[in-house]
Amino acid sequence: MRIMHLNKKMALENINRLIEIDRIILDDPWTEDNFLMELKGKWEYSLVALENTNIVGFVICSVKGENLHIHRLAVAPKYQKRGIGAALLEHLFTNSDQLKYITVKTRKCNTNAQKFYERWGFKRIGTEGPNYVYKREIAWKRR
Repeated sequence: MRIMHLNKKMALENINRLIEIDRIILDDPWTEDNFLMELKGKWEYSLVALENTNIVGFVICSVKGENLHIHRLAVAPKYQKRGIGAALLEHLFTNSDQLKYITVKTRKCNTNAQKFYERWGFKRIGTEGPNYVYKREIAWKRR
């Protein structure tokens, strides 16, 4: 497995695979427009996990002020529990040190995602509608 930056060209070429993974994992799936929307820093920080040439996971991010915000992190079910989500996060922390924090929202009912982010040192800092909001300093290292 390898981690690569997701650029717009790659997103366009693999849009059906991105949508497929997203629909399986998340209860509010994105459309093609969501994946291709222009956001500050999106194409600089978003990543895909590849097994051979097949996308097996992704993280879509953008820069908001001094924060890197994770909009989506998903791994295809067949590839879960193999450290792919962890590898995507580790790559973000390693390559985002010019930013101060990483933030993410998770559904209040998604206890697996909450536990995953908490293992990575994210702290719940509030709520926003049906979501919990989490935040973590980038400079902090995982134990």
